Amino acid sequence: MLSNKEKGRYILLDSSFLMECEKARIFELLEDYLYLGELATTKQVISELNLLKKNGNKTARVALMLIEKRGVKILDAPGKNADESLLNLAMETGSVIATNDRKLIKLAKEKGIKVLRLREGKKLMVV
Repeated sequence: MLSNKEKGRYILLDSSFLMECEKARIFELLEDYLYLGELATTKQVISELNLLKKNGNKTARVALMLIEKRGVKILDAPGKNADESLLNLAMETGSVIATNDRKLIKLAKEKGIKVLRLREGKKLMVV
């Protein structure tokens, strides 16, 4: 649960979106969407990326470095996995989820949560 100090609107970054960092300049593209909120992710997403990194995934390693370099806020959110934590936090705060994960996009739409996704590897779109 977020403290009153942490409540606000965020662009919640999913691991699938963050791992596009090698193909697209996602942080540069996100600059045009910062009116939607501050860049953030959840501890569960960080855990997922760390597990991928531990298993030798270089893109996950780069994503973790960029999270730190770009000062992405890491939030505590209820949920047993990354998707649940993002959905719960988005509902609680009225935030947008940035993802390319089709399953997560479908779940978010069903719950009325806006999604920011990368299209054609070079532009962002709110759906």
